[in-house]
Amino acid sequence: VQTLKATLLKRNGSFLAAWRDSLDLDGNGRLTFTEFCIALERLGFSGNIKKLWEEMDAARKGYLDFGDFDKETATLMAEFYSKLREKHGTLLVAWAK
Repeated sequence: VQTLKATLLKRNGSFLAAWRDSLDLDGNGRLTFTEFCIALERLGFSGNIKKLWEEMDAARKGYLDFGDFDKETATLMAEFYSKLREKHGTLLVAWAK
């Protein structure tokens, strides 16, 4: 897991950029095992993908989300979005202002 995370940081500069540019291929906020395999193949990963998946999906949700890669940033983003919604009602209205 640490090797993958180091590779993602080196290649993309942050986990958020890695999530958006290299991992979450369909942009739905969830990474399925198939999507994970495709993304790792594109990144040139040559290790045991199934074992890596099992380590990353420790909660056995059947998918990964951004928090599985960077819990701290995911928490900060959720708090930020919550404050925007609280103040503006929706993210779209917040963005327009």
